[in-house]
Amino acid sequence: MVICDQNKHVIYFFAGMLGSCHDLTCLRRSSLWGCLGSAQLFDNGQYLLGDSGYIPLDRLVCSYKRTAGDMDKVDFNTCVAHARVGNEHYIGILKARWHSLKEIRMQLRNPAENAYVIR
Repeated sequence: MVICDQNKHVIYFFAGMLGSCHDLTCLRRSSLWGCLGSAQLFDNGQYLLGDSGYIPLDRLVCSYKRTAGDMDKVDFNTCVAHARVGNEHYIGILKARWHSLKEIRMQLRNPAENAYVIR
């Protein structure tokens, strides 16, 4: 999980999960989970943006899962998506810079293998 600011500076990353993992599960197992409501990390008006794979929290704004033709929700999701493009773009830059991130050819079966790949 990589979180960057609007200037594409990494402000947090978590690499402690094996293989593919649901976004929310990864967040819940990270150190960030316990700090999401903390004034230590966020000033007033600051928050994280997430896709519909997350749940909305005080400091985590997520897109709607179902818009069902509700134009307000569609417009909101569009705004969130536009704001999140920077983070997705930055991950693409990392993958291009370190091509090994794109195709790790190792099945991760345990924490030791996960740690090996991270090193």
